[in-house]
Amino acid sequence: MSGNLNKSMRENYSTHGVDQYYKIVSKSYRNVHDPGIKKCLAVWLDAWWAHYDSSILDVDGNKKAVCVLDMAAGSGEVTVAIKQWWDLARAKFDAQTPPSPAPAPTVTATSPPPPVPIARPVPVARPGIPRNRQASSAVIGPDAPALIISATDPYTVDAYVARTGLPCHPLSFRDIADGSLPPLTNTADKDTIPASDESQDSGNGDERDDLIYEMVVCSFALHLIESTSELWALLTALSEKVRWLVILEPHKKPEIKDGWGWNLWDTKEWCAADHARTFVQSEGSELEIVRERVRCRIYRSVKW
Repeated sequence: MSGNLNKSMRENYSTHGVDQYYKIVSKSYRNVHDPGIKKCLAVWLDAWWAHYDSSILDVDGNKKAVCVLDMAAGSGEVTVAIKQWWDLARAKFDAQTPPSPAPAPTVTATSPPPPVPIARPVPVARPGIPRNRQASSAVIGPDAPALIISATDPYTVDAYVARTGLPCHPLSFRDIADGSLPPLTNTADKDTIPASDESQDSGNGDERDDLIYEMVVCSFALHLIESTSELWALLTALSEKVRWLVILEPHKKPEIKDGWGWNLWDTKEWCAADHARTFVQSEGSELEIVRERVRCRIYRSVKW
């Protein structure tokens, strides 16, 4: 089976049911909103990196890796977008770094040296930034923490692995609500760290290492949880292990209620949003990022 069957996801769900539909397209699924997802994530990641404390250390005294969970990962559109944003920010640092000047030659003379013509400087090529990538204002230097992306999806493991080359674990929302999390796999060298190893005391005061993920991103899937109690169980469990929750949807669902462990975040003022303004949102506002019909909302765990 190739493609997504019908362009209308509503028709796909009504014809086959959610579970059966994703089983049918497990190897071929693609999110048609990929461009909007990339643009929304670029806006969020720029704001997040401007406030991120990259000096946090892990239990071994090394810089704590930036761990991201791509939950209900589909074919990896979120993973690809984050990885491209990270690579672009690294490339911008390389492009801004001036090349080291060549050392001057040493000349030993017993008589007055002949006149030496002034050499014209030789232009040195600097690393370029691909033009076809989403613009980013962030710059990430070589001393930045490692980026680790883990992924889960109970249906589209094959599609994710085929596109990204990274592992994807077949965990459902219910599995995660019950406490199951995937191991942490470095996107650069594929080193695997069991998530349970992160539960040790880091000695960083309030920054305890039961915080496993810096952020979890869920793209076009969280609204599929129809039971309020199941959504509550998932979100409260995640709030214990994750700092940021990034929700990408074509609409304003689901509603994250007070007491579920999360505060809607004002990315302009960089603080929890005033509840009265939560639903007064427009394209480009600080409470909701909207690009190409994709809506992105950011929540911060009340624990972190």
